[in-house]
Amino acid sequence: MQIITNNEKHNHMGKLVQMSAQANMMIIVSAFISGNLGKMFDSMPTIKQVTIYTNLSGFLTSSKF
Repeated sequence: MQIITNNEKHNHMGKLVQMSAQANMMIIVSAFISGNLGKMFDSMPTIKQVTIYTNLSGFLTSSKF
C-alpha cells in the first residue's frame, strides 16, 4: 500500500499507472473524485476490481465506469 499525493515531485496518475502494472485490484479513498473514471482505467488493463471510498454524495448514481 502507498499513499499517493500530487505535488511538484510526483504525478499521481503516473504513479497509479506504474503501480497498477503489478496489481489486479485498486482501492481509492478520496473526497474529490471524477464522475468519469473509465478513461483513467483505460491505461490500467490489469485492474479488474476497484473499491471506492468517498464522502461525495450521489457519486455512485452519477458515475461512469
